[in-house]
Amino acid sequence: MSKALKAYLITSPTYYPPECGAFTRAFTRALVVHRPYAALLRGYAESADYEQIAHAFVALCREFACLPYVSADVALARNLGIGVHLRAHQRDSIALLAKERHVFYSAHSLNDMLLAQEQGAHAMTISPIFPTPNKPPPLGLTKLQEIMRTYSFRADVFALGGIISTKHCESLRNSGVTGFASIRYFIT
Repeated sequence: MSKALKAYLITSPTYYPPECGAFTRAFTRALVVHRPYAALLRGYAESADYEQIAHAFVALCREFACLPYVSADVALARNLGIGVHLRAHQRDSIALLAKERHVFYSAHSLNDMLLAQEQGAHAMTISPIFPTPNKPPPLGLTKLQEIMRTYSFRADVFALGGIISTKHCESLRNSGVTGFASIRYFIT
């Protein structure tokens, strides 16, 4: 029997409006319907409601037993006492930050994955797996399965990119990943 995949919801102002009330309503709907393991606040740094949205995000994550992460903003993650999801240009910060909080990392190659694990990342996304608008060509399910079969990762690995349906999730179930991450899958 295959294991259940953990779900990592990623926000986007396109689907979760950058106004606190509208964000809260949309995010609450997604949490009620999907009950993800974790969620990432991403794309709101330019919003006038950024701090307010961040506080609402964390409160809702805690209410729904969902682990909260903020994208790239280490100061905000520290202020809110939550995890941080680092981007490629922040890879050198993993080792230090992983000693104080949970660190996710955005990997785009096997080399990225191995370096992130070596630095102490607790979890990582690998992307894109399936075709995704405005992203490079996908890694593909076969390559993902080969990586997961060949290498042993201490860090949790989440497939990302083009995962928009239960069919995509089912195709990942026996790939060896811990879970999947998506923006569009969680839109309700």
